[in-house]
Amino acid sequence: RVSLNFDSDNAGQTATERALTIFEKIGLAAKVVLLDHAKDPDEYIKNFGKDAYIQALSESKNGFEFRMNRILKKYDLSQIEEKIEAAKELVLLIAETDSAVTRDIYARMAAEHLEISAEAIILDILRMEESE
Repeated sequence: RVSLNFDSDNAGQTATERALTIFEKIGLAAKVVLLDHAKDPDEYIKNFGKDAYIQALSESKNGFEFRMNRILKKYDLSQIEEKIEAAKELVLLIAETDSAVTRDIYARMAAEHLEISAEAIILDILRMEESE
């Protein structure tokens, strides 16, 4: 099991993205440790303690969840236009997987955050694939 825990700044998040891509290419699933209120693991442990870090480690997210959260943070989801843009990005992300089961699970996760139906996401993926 691989857990990635880079700095929480933009450079660290970009490094996390690159590492996830590399691991996925070789067929190794990696999790991402998300640390709020600290710039890096060392600061997090100093401020919140070892037990809090162990808890964060146990709550690590898979690659899709990490990417989805990055997309969602870019938008003000209370604004319809921004919600639509976030949905478009998530449709593209979900479409990258070939598994219907995985697509369904990811569509349901994204739909919950966007407060739309998973079916709408799946329909957009299918329409996108038909037009290719």
